[in-house]
Parts: sequence; structure tokens; C-alpha cells
Amino acid sequence: MTTEDLYPYWDDVHDEMIELLEWLPIAAWEYRPQTQDARSVRQIVLHLIEQERFWMVHLAQEGPWERPAPADFRTPATLIEGLRATRAQTKLFVSGLKSESLKGVRAVPTDAVSNMPATNRQIAWLIWQVVQHEIYHWGQIQARRYEALG
Repeated sequence: MTTEDLYPYWDDVHDEMIELLEWLPIAAWEYRPQTQDARSVRQIVLHLIEQERFWMVHLAQEGPWERPAPADFRTPATLIEGLRATRAQTKLFVSGLKSESLKGVRAVPTDAVSNMPATNRQIAWLIWQVVQHEIYHWGQIQARRYEALG
């Protein structure tokens, strides 16, 4: 079993979100609902980049954690490119995973002092976290589009 078997619509969701983002006017990127702690599309997309890198690079691949710098993503084009580059890095990693690899367990959180065996997760679970996280925020982006543009 491969990641494509487990998550058959992941690429579709990602591609549809990219299409939507490419179409959005600047006003929709900047629109922020008046509710407490609501994010703009710009903030949501940066959050998606950050979290996918955290879950896939830092946790699943056990790489160093480097938070993306907002200054590197000042325009919609750089944010879209950041999403594409992050997904390409993720796809490179997951493309080599087979059924047994997906069962590999990773430390969550990664530091030995805070880690507890009960919080550790299989790689398949970490991938699912990224999938559902992207779907959730894709819905938020859709809502922002309707709220900003009427």
C-alpha cells in the first residue's frame, strides 16, 4: 500500500486550493473577519506552509525545525510558490514510503524531556494530520473568498 492508496484525493485538494489562490484578488488575500483571532488568507497560507514543514520535515523525517520567515512570503505569488515547494518536498519524502515505512513511529514532541510514549505517532498518522489540516484551511479560504467578495 502506498500513500496514493491511503490518501487518493490529497493532490486534488491541494491543486484546487492552488487554483483558488491564483484567482483571488489582493482584497480577498487581506480580508480578515471581525471575529477574535481570525486569520486572513495570507495568514492561513503561511500557516499551512509552516505546519506542513513541521509535521513532514521536522516530525516525520526527523529533520531540524526551521519556522518559515513571514518576510520571505510577502506576496500571494511567493506564498503560492511556498506551498508548491513545501508540497514537492513532502511528496519526495512520501513517494518512497511503503506500507511498513508508514507504520514507523516518530517522537511527538521531539525533545526527550517532554516526550511521552503515549503522544508518539506513526508516519501514516502524521501524513493524515497534514491532509486533514489542509482540507480544514481550504474551507476557511473558501469562506474568506465569499466573505471578502460577496
